Amino acid sequence: MTDFGQSLAQEQQQLLQQIRARLIELGAPGALLEALASQGVDGLGEQLPSYPDRQLYGLCNRLSKVEAALCQLDLGLFGICADCEAEIEMERLIKDAAEQRCARCASKAV
Repeated sequence: MTDFGQSLAQEQQQLLQQIRARLIELGAPGALLEALASQGVDGLGEQLPSYPDRQLYGLCNRLSKVEAALCQLDLGLFGICADCEAEIEMERLIKDAAEQRCARCASKAV
C-alpha cells in the first residue's frame, strides 16, 4: 500500500501546483494563494465560486478525491468501498488509486 501512498502524495503535490498556477492565471489575490498553500483546497473555501473555471474545478475535485484516499490510507481504510465496504478490486486501484467504489457500486452510481 505504500506505493499507493507515494503515488497519491505525488499527485497531491502536482495538483496543488496546477491549482496554484491556474489561480495565478485567473488573477487570484495573494491571500488566496497563501490559503491554498497552508490549507489545501479547504483554504479556498467560499472564494472558489468567484472563479467559475472548469479546469480549476476539475483540478479541485480531483484533489479532493486524492486527499480522501490519503486520509483513508492513514486510517487503514484504503481500498474499502465507500458504499458497501467490500474491498475495491486491485485493478481499479492500480488504474486510479483514489477510487472510492468497487466495480459493482460504481456501476450502480452511473
